[in-house]
Amino acid sequence: METTTPLRKSTLNNAISKKSTFFTPHNVSYLILISIVFTLPIHTQLNSLLIILLCISIFFHKKLKKKASSLLGNQFFYLFVGLYLIQLIGLLYTRDFQDASYKLETKLSLFVFPIVIGLLPKLKTNQIYSIIISFAFSCLLITFYYFFKTTDDFFFGKVKIFPVSTEFLKSISPGIGTVYMGMYNIFAIFSILYILLREWQFIPLGLKVLSIISIIFLYAFVILIGARTALYISFLFVIIYLTYNFSVRKNYDITTILLSIISLALTGYFAYNNDLNNKVTSVFDTKPEYNTLDLRMVQWGCAAKILLNSNNTLFFGVGTGDVQDNMAPCYASQNYNELKNSYNAHNEYIEEALRHGLIGLFIFLSALLIPFYLSIYEHRSYLYFLFLLIFIIWSFTESTLSTQKGAVFYAFFNSLLFFNFIDKRKAK
Repeated sequence: METTTPLRKSTLNNAISKKSTFFTPHNVSYLILISIVFTLPIHTQLNSLLIILLCISIFFHKKLKKKASSLLGNQFFYLFVGLYLIQLIGLLYTRDFQDASYKLETKLSLFVFPIVIGLLPKLKTNQIYSIIISFAFSCLLITFYYFFKTTDDFFFGKVKIFPVSTEFLKSISPGIGTVYMGMYNIFAIFSILYILLREWQFIPLGLKVLSIISIIFLYAFVILIGARTALYISFLFVIIYLTYNFSVRKNYDITTILLSIISLALTGYFAYNNDLNNKVTSVFDTKPEYNTLDLRMVQWGCAAKILLNSNNTLFFGVGTGDVQDNMAPCYASQNYNELKNSYNAHNEYIEEALRHGLIGLFIFLSALLIPFYLSIYEHRSYLYFLFLLIFIIWSFTESTLSTQKGAVFYAFFNSLLFFNFIDKRKAK
């Protein structure tokens, strides 16, 4: 009969101990966080399932009551969940409960993530980086898949134009669109750049090269799908980086200056070049006979008429589900009948003002601008600053919180970066 030696027993016990240490509630939640951002651009249903799993995983953490008490004492927690609570209040005076219910479901992550991530132990910096890299890798997979699918047809002469990028993206993940993919890629690009610059001396040469190649591919995809807002943001970021180098760091390195000038020139060219727009999908998913500027004037004019209709509407809005019903007659009066049933304000600030009036707009702006101020002036959290700046600008050209892709993106990264970089909890 075989006997177990003390050495073998010790090895076995160590293996079991390591396994049990790895599968702690903290590590399981961390792996789910990585999975959530990875599936965000790719698969909506799987992403939703993982969010549910994250919520369940919270109940396996220790000292949950103490953490909940601490979270409830955080004033910013109420500011973030207030974005969802105002939607619930809007139910009291909405007429279209079907649309309101859809909006509540779409925006549920605005309520879930501040609670769940706020209850999680504070993550280490390298764990935050891993989560962001997972998101960037997912964006990169979509980018590579797009090039793989189109290279044979376009570059080898079978067709003269790239396939419509909107349809391509919908075939991968319904609801994503070129605007969302453009913003995802821009956030991925500048997150990678941030990590590279911050950890340059610790990153192996091979990984540096792969990161730079990834950035080039991600940016090329932004150009090809015609995401102009994303291009404008990248143009602005280069200017901010140059200003920071010159005025704060007093860095006048010629290589940095030349690379920045090249980046500005390329970004400006691709943002304004009309010939390129014949080969790619426009940033605005509208019919070709409509002029984008004219559409914006009609949208803003209609929104102003609705808001100024009465003091009640100005301060409280039309309700969570009634924006489209109020915009439709105005579109029709301006001979934009095709847009009356589906075309929203394409501006989250206007959208929020229409739904919940100046009160709702004030809450939304507070949730963006107060953390924005803290990120740059008090805590020097440049990654959080980059994220908020992208979202703030993005919200001028898109109703960012009206789709699950936008709501999850904002709620997840805002909660992740705020509670780990701005909040004063200690890391686990």
